[in-house]
Amino acid sequence: MNSPNPGIGAADMLWFFGGLNGRITRLPFWLGIAFVNVVVAIFIGTMMRNPAAVAPLSAIIPFILMAGIWAEVALIVKRAHDCNITGFVALLSLVPFVNVIMVVFFGIMPGDPAPNIYGRGRNSPV
Repeated sequence: MNSPNPGIGAADMLWFFGGLNGRITRLPFWLGIAFVNVVVAIFIGTMMRNPAAVAPLSAIIPFILMAGIWAEVALIVKRAHDCNITGFVALLSLVPFVNVIMVVFFGIMPGDPAPNIYGRGRNSPV
């Protein structure tokens, strides 16, 4: 029997962590931010606890950090869209300490439940 909702696929995850279009609500936003921070912390923590891991991980840690920054910006853009605010405000999250304020602000601010110019539905790219 085919299910009408087969689940979350790779394309959905790529959109969620990398796409700059669509809207997301507060719960997926907080879960996404938490996931990104845990993944980055695992890599950095592994390097700090295990000196033997520094050499192999030092080659990929810049890419992990860049991916984490991109994912945070993408999540903030989609959250801003849900609040009917332009995604360009997410560029402020590249400023140290301002990024924390932006995450808290968009994590608390309720979104627009009705369709807006950034999408008809919530938690979807359209």
